[in-house]
Amino acid sequence: MMPTTVTMTPTSTNSPAPPTPTTADVEGTAAAASAIIKVPTQGIIDFDCGRISMNRQVVTLGTVTWGFDVQCMMDYVGPGVDLAGMTAYAFGDCLRACAMFNKFARNNTCLGVFFNANLTTSLPMHNANCFLKSYLPQMSPERDLAAAASLGSSPQF
Repeated sequence: MMPTTVTMTPTSTNSPAPPTPTTADVEGTAAAASAIIKVPTQGIIDFDCGRISMNRQVVTLGTVTWGFDVQCMMDYVGPGVDLAGMTAYAFGDCLRACAMFNKFARNNTCLGVFFNANLTTSLPMHNANCFLKSYLPQMSPERDLAAAASLGSSPQF
């Protein structure tokens, strides 16, 4: 699988013209002056679930805080359990996505997450490695380097 190319073009408030896209050759050198980054689509993300699961993981957005309790090598599976799936390159980003979902919704719709650090298996099969959960059914064992986290503390909306 080829890496995904993300093109970032600076925007200016003084210029109404749309940004000009750039291309990259096979080696990834830029054909234009824009900053191009290649995001990985395979490999294993550095993830020490044993260390992370020892303490409640806290996400603070402004003055609002959510706490997540982590279970290694587990997932919440069931019909309609996934609110959304995305690619996250850190477990904390997956937790932050759940908290952001709740902040924007002004309720605690996202009750947990599942994160798989193995991009090589998760992305081709599911097109994502971070899944926001709408409810928390019984946990199911997961073989990959992965974790489930449940919302343990949250703000009142």
